[in-house]
Amino acid sequence: DLTDPEGIERLVDKARGLDGVVHSAGIACSRPFPFVGRKVLDGVMEINFYAPAELTRRLLRASAVGRGASLVFVSSVAGLGCSAPGESAYAASKGAVSALARGMAIDLAPKGIRVNSVCPGVVETALFDAGTVTSEQLEARRRAYPLRRFGRPEEIAWAIVYLLSDASAWMTGTDLKIDGGLTLI
Repeated sequence: DLTDPEGIERLVDKARGLDGVVHSAGIACSRPFPFVGRKVLDGVMEINFYAPAELTRRLLRASAVGRGASLVFVSSVAGLGCSAPGESAYAASKGAVSALARGMAIDLAPKGIRVNSVCPGVVETALFDAGTVTSEQLEARRRAYPLRRFGRPEEIAWAIVYLLSDASAWMTGTDLKIDGGLTLI
């Protein structure tokens, strides 16, 4: 539970010599912003932004992340300004994640630690099946993608593996868009 400070501390106590860390926990929020109360906004920010930020901070302070390591945050194209109606809170939380990754990239570069984010478009996951939008809305969104389909989890995983590997050794501070061409239009 990334919202539990004691749970985070137990995790940090066990972590040593990490070569890579991936932050992929997240929740969606699909409702018009006037109907997003403080409790909902806090919940979205807690999971999508504060939890990975706090876990990373604690790992770094405990020297659990090794020199030359790679940190990867899963953000979203919504956080880069490509959001759909009702995604304000989600987009804000993912925008914060992308900004955090870029800022950390500057802070950690002297230690040889790379920090990047992957920014998927809509991916067919359990969040996808949460029933927050109608099948008609989903089909309209699918047609908006130049590749005319949503992403698959393994496509995002391949990008993460690349960012963790030495093949991306000269990349830091990058928001890697994986969006079927959505941000091109």
